[in-house]
Amino acid sequence: ADAMPPELAAQAGQDMLRELDIHTLLPSELDGARQQRISGAFASLQAPHEGAPHHRLLFRSGHAGTTAFTLPSGDIIVTDALLRALPDDGAVLAVLAHELGHLHRGHMLRRLTQEAMLPAAASIVFGNTDWLVSSVAARVPQLAWPPQAEIEADDYAADLLEHNGLSL
Repeated sequence: ADAMPPELAAQAGQDMLRELDIHTLLPSELDGARQQRISGAFASLQAPHEGAPHHRLLFRSGHAGTTAFTLPSGDIIVTDALLRALPDDGAVLAVLAHELGHLHRGHMLRRLTQEAMLPAAASIVFGNTDWLVSSVAARVPQLAWPPQAEIEADDYAADLLEHNGLSL
């Protein structure tokens, strides 16, 4: 995962998003004002450490369920179902901070390479992520992370929220 050029990781994430938008996700039906409020609040968070990952927040509905997840491209997807389930925007920010922690630690990229080591290596060598993308994209919203990855994402989220004076 560390050897993958950033451009290839970004392309893999964009390809995964395209696959998800075709097969799993639909445009968000969430009120535009709430989308803007959440986007603005998330964008205003100041990173607690240098090297904060580049990210883009996307709202979707569809068959992914009550979830938020991050792609190697820096896209953080949050579903309408999750936003309806959370009590307030502060809780949403905590979830998004957690997803930013996964991005910061490169968990999705590591997961891709662990699940398909040989195809991933071939993808890096040949600069083609098509097989890797199609094999994992449909499972992305339901991926379970090892406890250590969840702890790392939680730690990042706690640092980010605390650094910005927000409640944990």
